[in-house]
Amino acid sequence: MVIRFIKILYILICLFCFQFCTPKNKNNIKEDSLVIPDSLYSFYPIKESSDFTGSSYIETNARKKSGNEKAPIFIESYYIRAQLPSSRYSYNKLVKEYRDCAIDSLMLTDDNYFIVRNEEDLFNIYDTLFLKEKYQKSKYILPSFSGYTESRHRKSQGNLSICGLPTDYEILIMKSGRDFVLPEYMKYNWSILPDGLKHGYTSGVAYRTPDDMIIYWCVAW
Repeated sequence: MVIRFIKILYILICLFCFQFCTPKNKNNIKEDSLVIPDSLYSFYPIKESSDFTGSSYIETNARKKSGNEKAPIFIESYYIRAQLPSSRYSYNKLVKEYRDCAIDSLMLTDDNYFIVRNEEDLFNIYDTLFLKEKYQKSKYILPSFSGYTESRHRKSQGNLSICGLPTDYEILIMKSGRDFVLPEYMKYNWSILPDGLKHGYTSGVAYRTPDDMIIYWCVAW
């Protein structure tokens, strides 16, 4: 009887740890439900890949909606997915593959990039002149990773970059362009953005060696 009770207790503890100790997806999504073209995130790993554990983080605001109402303000569309490689070997192999395929790379201490967020968030942080100057000289546009950072690095965030990740992350650019790729009803010509940057997309990978998690990201506007 005691042995049976111990077995049941052990099973309950395991279930509790699986439920509450494993990193959760912020959102459970189906990728075919996104407004972002899947060609922008074709390099994301398949979910059944043996290179990864089941631990992941997902965040997006790019789900398809039933109505086609025009956006009243400038809003970007993003899809961020972070996954934990199953081993150091898998991590090193994947990072090498992505570095070989990337069209460019940047460090978060560089000043040749900026972020897109909805305009209300940006105006709460920056003034108009600063935004115009940053966009004029930015080569690449990234999404905001603040949600991921708050979830993953709550205890020791360190120095944070403009995009919300700690500054020791490296960014690999996999795809970038200045075409409008979202549904037409989402098109919004924000006056803050210069003519060559009114619309576009960027996607890539973010990583840092002390942290085995690999972040896959894409953003379109």
